[in-house]
Amino acid sequence: CSGHWFTVNDGLVTASWYEHGVRFLEIGMDTGAIEEVGFFQPVATQAGAAYWIDDEHVYNVDYARGIDILRFDRDGERPTEDERTTSWLANLGRTAFLSEQDRFTCRLATVD
Repeated sequence: CSGHWFTVNDGLVTASWYEHGVRFLEIGMDTGAIEEVGFFQPVATQAGAAYWIDDEHVYNVDYARGIDILRFDRDGERPTEDERTTSWLANLGRTAFLSEQDRFTCRLATVD
């Protein structure tokens, strides 16, 4: 599954991954270390673009669902490693049409 679009808000990245929803990534400003600190993983998703609209809200444009309005609490409880892993595997084996098209185009671009 491809990452598609991201935006940054004060060291916090929100990014869309087609079948894997929206991911919130904290970037260590001194080290550049990346830590996933939250996610939105619906069962049916083709997340295409995630946009911060203020310090706590994100618009997620989803080809399957329309638009989701997400609220991220920077002080909220962080997901465990098991929760993150489970969320990444939730749509394992499912591929949306647009993702298939994107992968086909990427293969074409890399063939000699």
